[in-house]
Amino acid sequence: MYHPVLTRCCEPSRRQCRYPRSLPPERQATIDAQIRSRIQSELDRLRQEEDQVRQEIEHALEKENLDRERAMAGEESESEEEAAGGVKSSAALMGDLEDVRQKIERFQTRRALSEFPEVQAASEAVMKCYKSNPTTTLDCWQEVAEFKSSVGRVEQHYINSLRA
Repeated sequence: MYHPVLTRCCEPSRRQCRYPRSLPPERQATIDAQIRSRIQSELDRLRQEEDQVRQEIEHALEKENLDRERAMAGEESESEEEAAGGVKSSAALMGDLEDVRQKIERFQTRRALSEFPEVQAASEAVMKCYKSNPTTTLDCWQEVAEFKSSVGRVEQHYINSLRA
């Protein structure tokens, strides 16, 4: 088979090139510089594209957040929305803050419900009765009934506090 390049640069018997296949250093440097510049320009283009996409996403998220805030602001009058930009006024925020304070106070009250002295006293009375009558615990039925009724009152108070 005849191959023009191989015939010119290689010895037929050994198939080794007599001439180096590499380019002259100046030419190689020029090609490398061109490749680097193309890679750099492509990187720059991709970074610009990435920045543009990031800006579009940020803009969309900002718009979504503003829409959500406006929806949370509730049905306010048109003049208030124009004046406040669709965001709750300080009076509405103060009202919300007061609601949160009341809920916290109710939560603290509910936590303290287990600390009722009548429940503790009834519990101690049951324990005392059980310790004094270790073999005949059924004799403590009155103390147990009193304990159960005091717990029932506390539960009823708790349920009423949830309704408020």
